[in-house]
Amino acid sequence: MEPRIGSGIRRGSSAARDSLRNALSPFLSAFLKIERLELIREFFGGAPIVIPAEVAEEIARAGLLAEMIEARAIQVEMPLSGEAREFLES
Repeated sequence: MEPRIGSGIRRGSSAARDSLRNALSPFLSAFLKIERLELIREFFGGAPIVIPAEVAEEIARAGLLAEMIEARAIQVEMPLSGEAREFLES
């Protein structure tokens, strides 16, 4: 089974979703900035990491979506909207 970081984000309250997004986005951004995203995969035994679309959108706003896609270590739950969708469709 794939690790699903924050996969229940849609089921929680709005405050819970915001808290989770606010925690995951900086965490992933930090590893993307130092180009060490593989450390997260190693921690989870090499399995692909699945994140909520809201977190991918935050990563896109931080200008790090291309790096995340290049790393091929993280899968995004759909649906995407906003900047992340525009980036992927271009």
